[in-house]
Amino acid sequence: LDNVRPLDESRTVLLFDFENDLHGFIPQDDDIQLSLSTEWSSEGSSSMRVQWTNGFNWAFNGGNSAQVADILNRGKLLIMDVYVPPDSQQGSWWNMILSFNDPGGWRQENDQMGFPLQPGTYTVGIDYRSVRPANFSQNWFSINFGFNSASGPAIVYIDNVRVLLDAIPGDVDGNGCV
Repeated sequence: LDNVRPLDESRTVLLFDFENDLHGFIPQDDDIQLSLSTEWSSEGSSSMRVQWTNGFNWAFNGGNSAQVADILNRGKLLIMDVYVPPDSQQGSWWNMILSFNDPGGWRQENDQMGFPLQPGTYTVGIDYRSVRPANFSQNWFSINFGFNSASGPAIVYIDNVRVLLDAIPGDVDGNGCV
């Protein structure tokens, strides 16, 4: 462990809440299913339900705005609320990786985030300093989640994907301006 400290939620900015839609996330193929679900949500209404059989599977995002790119470039930690239901796989291993794709190329995080193995609700984070999105001047980029497991079926619910912003001296509300 390194740099363990409490999460300062006042410095986070919401990217995806999955209240009304999947924000462009689509499955790579038939081995992974994505759906909007009301079975669990950290805010009480809906979340993204991800289910895959085994091995490695991508959830691709169809593209994002300049505002999302700006938020990602002002931080270095992607944080999300996760629920592991009792009917998901137990006792093995599973993880998630993050990638960004834009005119600057495909950049995949090498340090995957391990999902908790036991059922429950968690807040997890992925450090993405090595795969920061390029400048949005090229008008597009995508955020992609890769899900991996030893066996299946694996099920996880994701909600409130947000970015922990870097502190800027004099920026009292986290909007990037002093």
